[in-house]
Amino acid sequence: MLGIVSGSGDQTIRIWDATTGTQIGESLEGHDAWVQSVAFSPDGTRIVSGSDDQTIRIWDATTGNQIGESLEGHDAWVQSVAFSPDGTRIVSGSHDQTIRIWDATTGTQIGESLNARVQSLVAFSSNGTRIFPNSGDKTICHHPSLDSMHWFLHLNGSIHIPNISTPLLWIPSNFRNLLWTPQTTCIISRTGYFKLSFNNCQFGPNWAQGAISR
Repeated sequence: MLGIVSGSGDQTIRIWDATTGTQIGESLEGHDAWVQSVAFSPDGTRIVSGSDDQTIRIWDATTGNQIGESLEGHDAWVQSVAFSPDGTRIVSGSHDQTIRIWDATTGTQIGESLNARVQSLVAFSSNGTRIFPNSGDKTICHHPSLDSMHWFLHLNGSIHIPNISTPLLWIPSNFRNLLWTPQTTCIISRTGYFKLSFNNCQFGPNWAQGAISR
């Protein structure tokens, strides 16, 4: 069954049968102001919503229940929300002129906020590596997601991303020679090499919690 999800000034979210035009189930209630943006997850099991109450909420598309706590951090109304193609992240654009990326499972913000004027729309690229906001000034900008950023390895073993002063994590000396970085072109090794993934990276007090895959 094809469904349509809508958000309204009456502070509710509704799901509709795309064939018959009838509402499916009860309205989803919880926001305290106009619901500016809604979107289904790629698998259709969840709904994300952004509102003038400055929050983002995730809903179970079948039961209509809110999943977890509201995602908070924006300082003005949330104008646009979208899931990443794999459904693991959410991007939001706000009138506070920032774009934020969120972990769709834990609800925590991933990385620092991106400064950008978002007029009406923000979306992931088809492969999930870039973010495109509609700035309202007749331009479309793009921002790399964490995994595509050109981070670099400092001599002391710390990982840094441009324009972010706080190091992401520290690499022990015995792993550094076999670590694949954005500047690496080739590693010849009998034992393989290591790559970093920032999909589940936490900043702030938990900045050291990164994922290393071999």
